[in-house]
Amino acid sequence: LPFMVGMLLLMFDRWFGTSFYGPGAGGDVTLWLQLFWLFGHPEVYILALPAFAAIDEVLPVFSRKPYFGYVSMVVAGAAIAAISWIVWPHHFYNIGLGSTANIFFSTTTKAVSVPTAIFFFNWIATIWGGRLRFKTPMLYALGFMFLFLVGGLTGIINASSATDRQFQNNYWIIAHFHYVAIGGIVFALLAGLSYWYPKMSGRMMNETLGKLGFWIQFIGFNLTFAPQFLAGLDGMPRRTYTYTAMQGWETYNLLSTIGALILALGIGIFAVNLVGSLFFGQKAGDDPWDARGLEWSIPSPAPAYNFARLPLVRGREALWYEKMHGNGRVQDAPDDLDEGRHGNAVHMPSPSVMPLVTGLGLAVALFGLGVLHSPAAAVLGGLVMVAGILGWLLENYSGYYLVEEEGEAA
Repeated sequence: LPFMVGMLLLMFDRWFGTSFYGPGAGGDVTLWLQLFWLFGHPEVYILALPAFAAIDEVLPVFSRKPYFGYVSMVVAGAAIAAISWIVWPHHFYNIGLGSTANIFFSTTTKAVSVPTAIFFFNWIATIWGGRLRFKTPMLYALGFMFLFLVGGLTGIINASSATDRQFQNNYWIIAHFHYVAIGGIVFALLAGLSYWYPKMSGRMMNETLGKLGFWIQFIGFNLTFAPQFLAGLDGMPRRTYTYTAMQGWETYNLLSTIGALILALGIGIFAVNLVGSLFFGQKAGDDPWDARGLEWSIPSPAPAYNFARLPLVRGREALWYEKMHGNGRVQDAPDDLDEGRHGNAVHMPSPSVMPLVTGLGLAVALFGLGVLHSPAAAVLGGLVMVAGILGWLLENYSGYYLVEEEGEAA
């Protein structure tokens, strides 16, 4: 919402001559910074928390231990989500907010590191003493922990309004951001993708290619972005495409260029492995990782209906509980708990193309407004979006049924 408001005010300034952001007519350019970063910084944590969740799933499986500190992890996740709304001005300490505001937002920015540290302590404690299996998902998870730790520690440094005067708008910030957003979030998502790939595709990714791709990515990433910390400390500004030879930044940028090429090679190997395994990968069983979660109790790839019958969940890690205390498989829930059943049929929702139509219309409208500055494109996109919404509302949502045969839906 704040970003939408900011974009609408910008549209009015450009199209209709208002002056929400123009200082010459009484506007305030810092209003844009406030609205953009009020959206932009919580969004970083919106990206990070699902990545944390993927790591929470991967580490216990490949450490052969239960997750350590589950309740504290839940509380820490909620705390991160809450604190993320009161840190946004650390992106513009130097615009003259005043010492009181800088001290407050410096404190809240440092405070968000506390629940983040709880996640790290839980991850370390989960690994500690475990029987580790260094499969591809585990390598990405461990790589995430190292890279995100570097990004997090440099973030604590950035939280100080005094040191930010040195780092503002230079390559230190570029390096910090990429260690968090790429080294952290992307590596965690690759860990999750490698982990759930058998469940999605019914095939195993090639372990040799997976490990090779990881190590090339890990080396390439650090070679790309670690020199940028040094370039930033030496004063290299961001958003510049050239510089004079006397600045002394050539070596840093040469290393970053070489690292970027290595990183691209690693990503290419992962992509080849991802696509090639669909056709040539070893067939995966229902539970190829000897995992703990409920999804590994159904066939791979997962059926459209997921569970033909409501499963009986007797523990936080349902499949692990049945392996330890039951017969190794998740049981169906008793009939009196399986609410919503329709005899021997599984109810499925009605498929619809209207959400896609609505989304395309919205994309055209926003592109027309923000990029093309074209009222015609905006109106056209808006009409398509409205048509998609109306079509969606008028559709028949009765759904359909998959009939079970011998305990499974056919």
